[in-house]
Amino acid sequence: MGGLVTMGLLGSWLLVQNQMVSLIFGSLVALVGGAVVYSHMMAAAAVEEKSGKASFSLSVNSASSDADLDGLDGLDDDDDYGAASGPLFYHFYPSMQILDSADDRDKLAAAGLDYFKVFFGPASGPRGFATCGFERELCALAREGKLSNEKWLAGASTGALRFVALITSLVSEADASDQLKEHFCEMTYRIGDTPAILRGMMEACYRICLPPSHIDAVLNHPTLRLAIFVAQVNPRYADYPEWRFKCLAAWYAARHVFDTTKVAEMLSRVCFYSGDEAPEFLADGLGGKESVRFVKLTRDNIYEVLHATTCVPYVQEHCTHITGVGTGLFFDGALTDFSMNTHLTSPSHPGLLLSDSLTRLSLRPTVFDSYTPWRAPPAALFTHASVVCPTQAFVDRLPDRKLPHIRDWFNPSYIAFPESRKRNWRECFRRAVEDWPASEALLDAEVLDRLHDVGERVVA
Repeated sequence: MGGLVTMGLLGSWLLVQNQMVSLIFGSLVALVGGAVVYSHMMAAAAVEEKSGKASFSLSVNSASSDADLDGLDGLDDDDDYGAASGPLFYHFYPSMQILDSADDRDKLAAAGLDYFKVFFGPASGPRGFATCGFERELCALAREGKLSNEKWLAGASTGALRFVALITSLVSEADASDQLKEHFCEMTYRIGDTPAILRGMMEACYRICLPPSHIDAVLNHPTLRLAIFVAQVNPRYADYPEWRFKCLAAWYAARHVFDTTKVAEMLSRVCFYSGDEAPEFLADGLGGKESVRFVKLTRDNIYEVLHATTCVPYVQEHCTHITGVGTGLFFDGALTDFSMNTHLTSPSHPGLLLSDSLTRLSLRPTVFDSYTPWRAPPAALFTHASVVCPTQAFVDRLPDRKLPHIRDWFNPSYIAFPESRKRNWRECFRRAVEDWPASEALLDAEVLDRLHDVGERVVA
């Protein structure tokens, strides 16, 4: 461990003192670190693989520490906590608030999705659509007038796009959510494509999610509010050349292994919101409450924000200005808000994460946490936030037996045969809508009570 720290300090000094040596050193560190991370990822994947027969799962309770969730990894597959027969295609992990309160369990069972006030969409590219049945159910509740209070749709990158498209579907005659998924399928990378070519595809994507004629209706929806996260680079690093910024990012990724607070020195969170009041309950994330800025979404900045929150560094053309913030360097919100990077500290705002991970233990608050797959997410994330996610049984029914992934666009076999990728993605999106659990089946009061009993046995 001491040797790694010494190497890290040496690398930091070289980054400032000698560009060429730093570039070589950074490359070596990346190669060695990549090998280590890959081995840990393979081990974690083996541990996390679950049977398709599993139904409801429990992994957190009030006795858990921030770093130790491993002892509460779920219920036995043989326990009868779900459907009477056949595999279930989604897990539901109740929050500690739900498990600790019979009143909350009754409210959840009676209200279904309307119980929650905050929904989180992960910034995980096409993989995030594994829970796209949510859009259909929430739209149905909204059209039927069954949403009893204000709802917040919070996310970055793809999570932000799908939530904007959801509201557009409500205020227009078009199904923007379906159009967005189809656009993702049709986007095809070709060797040699440049950021300028990709920009045309992404601008079309933004206008599918939000046609100019519907901007005002979406931003002023009476019930649904948007919270879109963008990562802003510390101004002292904003003018770094590409090679130097990549070395800097690698250095902070290495430091993140030992101290998860250091990334906030390089990146801060900007939360762009709709409505009249800033969602300050979303402030407690990377870097703490002092490292987030709230800026109102407007007709003048909405497309700038969508560009910024989906701006993969050095893959897309950079976003260097956002109205309401000013000049700067703004990158993909996944850097700071990948799955869910918010501690909901008040029981008045129960949340639901629409996760694409197969277990809650594999949730990653930021992209940098992807390099530490052996580390469980902080238990405090789940105090007032529940999680719903697909099961292995869902994945096993797909043509390629895997969820869509952003890497699929650059997979040589998929580049050669893009129809194979499209077939797997479309089947995933179709099944996600068809298999999405009805609230009355997923959130059954008797099941939740039995989950609470199991939770008490686990920590006894």
